[in-house]
Amino acid sequence: MIQSFAITSIGRLTDTYALPNGLPKGVKPSEHTKPAQVLPVIIADGNGRRIEHMKWGFFTVGAKDANSVFRYKTFNVRSEDVFKKPMFEKAIRSQRCIVPVDGFYYTASGKPSTGTHYVTSHDGSLLSLAGVYSSWVDTEGKEWNMFSIVTTTANKDMRTIDNRMPVILPKDKETLWLDSSVSDMTDLYDMMRPYTPGLLKIESAK
Repeated sequence: MIQSFAITSIGRLTDTYALPNGLPKGVKPSEHTKPAQVLPVIIADGNGRRIEHMKWGFFTVGAKDANSVFRYKTFNVRSEDVFKKPMFEKAIRSQRCIVPVDGFYYTASGKPSTGTHYVTSHDGSLLSLAGVYSSWVDTEGKEWNMFSIVTTTANKDMRTIDNRMPVILPKDKETLWLDSSVSDMTDLYDMMRPYTPGLLKIESAK
């Protein structure tokens, strides 16, 4: 389960993701993010790609505060469940985003003795995690965008610590993932596959 990630290479986002308007104000680096935090994600619309600030985790209908994110662990959603859960069904079909990270911290759910690991790309490039997003209105009437990271079965690299991993999008799938006109279940499942083995570096988290 991903409960934290690092996004420190803010200066690389514009070129890596071909953002026509660059970075909006308020995009700050973070070495240890956490659920319910407002973080930068990438979406696309008729004006091209752009960064939006969103809260990490899906808030349940009528939630009074951020505690529901921790109680129901909606900061991750399994690819096998994303079409079955009403909370996520619309989002997976038409509201998808990319969560850019330098690396992510992974705590094994089935093997607690392995502890937490930090996972990065071998070549130092940013990783594009597949996300879905929606909106939530808090008790004061303020509307927030919110996102969740999609997970899938582990590849050969990640199986050394757990049987799950986030969906990491290869470069040639990013545009398709962000395209809201793509809604076919088969096409979307084809993008929610385990990452190519041999491209990730896994270290014990400090």
